[in-house]
Amino acid sequence: PRITKGANRLASDSISIKIGEADYTAYQYTLMPTDDGALRQKNPVITCMSGNASQTVTFNVNFAAAISLGDVSSSIDWGKESSPWNIRHADQFPGCLSGGNRAAVMKKYANDVFLQGRDIDMGTRTTSSAVFYNTEFGGIYNGNNNKILNAHVNGSSVLRVGTDRGLSWLFPRVSGTSDRRAALKNINLVEVAGSYLWAAKGDDYSTAIGMLAGYISQCDVDNCNVLKKSGSDASTVIVTMENMSSNTLGWGVLVGAAANSTIKNSTIQNVKFVTSLQSGSAWGRSVWIGTIVGYADNTSIEKCKAASATIGTTIPTPTSFGKNIIDAGGIVGQCEGSSTVQSCEVSSVSFSVPVEQDGKNRLLFLGIYAGAINDTEQLDGNSFLQVSATQGDVSTEITDAYGRML
Repeated sequence: PRITKGANRLASDSISIKIGEADYTAYQYTLMPTDDGALRQKNPVITCMSGNASQTVTFNVNFAAAISLGDVSSSIDWGKESSPWNIRHADQFPGCLSGGNRAAVMKKYANDVFLQGRDIDMGTRTTSSAVFYNTEFGGIYNGNNNKILNAHVNGSSVLRVGTDRGLSWLFPRVSGTSDRRAALKNINLVEVAGSYLWAAKGDDYSTAIGMLAGYISQCDVDNCNVLKKSGSDASTVIVTMENMSSNTLGWGVLVGAAANSTIKNSTIQNVKFVTSLQSGSAWGRSVWIGTIVGYADNTSIEKCKAASATIGTTIPTPTSFGKNIIDAGGIVGQCEGSSTVQSCEVSSVSFSVPVEQDGKNRLLFLGIYAGAINDTEQLDGNSFLQVSATQGDVSTEITDAYGRML
């Protein structure tokens, strides 16, 4: 066989493939290092010949099952809601795409639509670079209720965009628009129970931190969960994050900070997420901590659940006025603007707080659902069972729905 349209990069050796009752002879088509990045941003068209037979095909090298007969490069709708990109391996995840120019390749597809076709294991990535390198995601990712395993291997990434910066295992920053909102849905972030150190190469500015997503704006999160892998010997996924920067905005197990977004039908279960600093004795500012989201501004949180979870920090805030507060809640740390928490469940949730946060020079506000709110009507139809705080050797039951009024 040979290529008559497009560069001839067919391997000389073939492999035999059997699909059903049919036998096929397959030849690998190889990208060259010199044009890898360029071809990954296109849907190449090639014509293959074998004897007197020929066939033209259009394909994409980044994603599974992205091939079509004929030259349809000008009319193809791949990456749209009608025909989403198919994700079946870690290297096909939109934040893990590689190429001669990684940033350009990722930006090419950052606003597209993706459907995860099966469980993927981030531990099988062939590159170790940060996810979504210098790229914010603005598309739709549907996990299709499959699992993303070992996402902790992606823990070094941070995205710097203006003053709203994100740090995450999967989506550092997600930004939709009023005309086309971004979406994360049906994603199961699953880890084997045990202890993980997240040595975060954070930012020098205020950064929002979350395992699923760091900072989201104009984004709809639906049925996204952080869970312990079933059958694990230990009972809890323990994540200790050592952040490089003291200027941390706040963190949530699911999402660090959300603006003009929605989060619903999402669960955190059997997870302990406690932060510290790689160096320094205090955070650079007040911090906001929640299981679902650390900070919410004009964001609706509905029908979410936090169960058997611990959140907190070993590092106190500074003593300077206006920067000395920890707001922590069983669902959200600080709830601003028109944000709401409705029909959510909190059970067996514990706050881990430093003894230096004594309520005098360093203030501490803890609530079953929210650390801080600006209106009691923001909380509606929620339920709880056993919420507590541990400070040194002292454990205290938390009975107030919110910690303070803004």
